[in-house]
Amino acid sequence: MSKLLEYINVVDKNAVARAAHNAAPVESMAAFGLSVDEREAVLLSDNRRLAAALGMRHVDIPAMHTPNTVFVPAQQFSGRSVSVH
Repeated sequence: MSKLLEYINVVDKNAVARAAHNAAPVESMAAFGLSVDEREAVLLSDNRRLAAALGMRHVDIPAMHTPNTVFVPAQQFSGRSVSVH
């Protein structure tokens, strides 16, 4: 299993991990060991990059969103500097 898929599963199933992601997504993903590219793909909700990292078709990515895990759309970051490093 890829590190990114593992992270998505952990955040989806573990309330503590979900709270950490929601409070500080960049720090949470970095601590888990996601690459800069993976962090950017998640933060930007870039389905093509997520699909490539997960070995999936990009059209299947929306099906991964669950009631528990919400990955913040890029529009919410506009006007703010967000570093994924």
